[in-house]
Amino acid sequence: MVDMFPVLEAFAGRDRMWLAVEQARDSPPSVDVVVASCKSPLQWLWEYDFPPKTRILVYDKCNMGKDEFQKQTAGLQGFAATVEYRAVAEVDGSSMMTGECTAYLAHVLRTLSGQGVADYTIFVHDDGPRHIRLAMLGLVTKALVSGTYKVPFLHLSHERYPSFRTPCLKEVYQRVFGEELEGRLGTYCCSHFVVSRERIEAHDVGFYERLRDLVSDAPYSQDRGGSCKVSTKPCYVMEFLWHRVFGEPADMPPRAENGMLPLALRYEGGRASQLPSPLKVAPYMAVFQPGRYSRPPALNSLNGFH
Repeated sequence: MVDMFPVLEAFAGRDRMWLAVEQARDSPPSVDVVVASCKSPLQWLWEYDFPPKTRILVYDKCNMGKDEFQKQTAGLQGFAATVEYRAVAEVDGSSMMTGECTAYLAHVLRTLSGQGVADYTIFVHDDGPRHIRLAMLGLVTKALVSGTYKVPFLHLSHERYPSFRTPCLKEVYQRVFGEELEGRLGTYCCSHFVVSRERIEAHDVGFYERLRDLVSDAPYSQDRGGSCKVSTKPCYVMEFLWHRVFGEPADMPPRAENGMLPLALRYEGGRASQLPSPLKVAPYMAVFQPGRYSRPPALNSLNGFH
């Protein structure tokens, strides 16, 4: 058997992996969890384990207020280095509903301009459970805690858009990147993703300032002379562009076909598949289902890649 199959090589690979895991545990990455908030409950975030150098930053888009923020984040206090509140008003108080993209850009500009970009930043909406499988994010947070997460960009949403190339997307793409969209844009829904510091810092402050101003002014909307039927929601087009902003190909492959991802993260879900999600049916996924707050203490010992 040893001669026929690479048994010794497999054992050697396992030993190298565990050595890397033990070394990484001594220096887990810094993590920012950026939440674009608009009155949805945040208690689902209480369930997760985060690395010790995690900052949880709630960007309030809908006048939650600090008192409500304290209630919504009570279960996070003490489980992150900092839990902060930031109000991000709609631009000039206009009828434009800029949504999550101005919250995300406010955070990127703030960190690039002095506070320092974290090793990894998790961008989510406050209603994340509508769009992501909680165990998917659990896989990511467990890997971050163990120091083994090394993915520069990862979509978290379970719904994928078809690949598009519309007049609207061509116009916005040209305005953002200063070049023509040659092929199609293929990505996942709803702007939930994890991105590395290197990918964020690949653009300078000026790029993100121009992107913020573009979304705020929304010249691409039909109401302002453009080709995009986005009504009062100009952030909608950014759902198709975040992956490109952060260094992925325009028509990025589905997770299941992306050989650059670790095998554990290469899954599909949502309406694209009639198969049951492995995040729900695979027995080992019980380890990664978040439950720090609600799970009995005896089960909380299952807290790593073991």
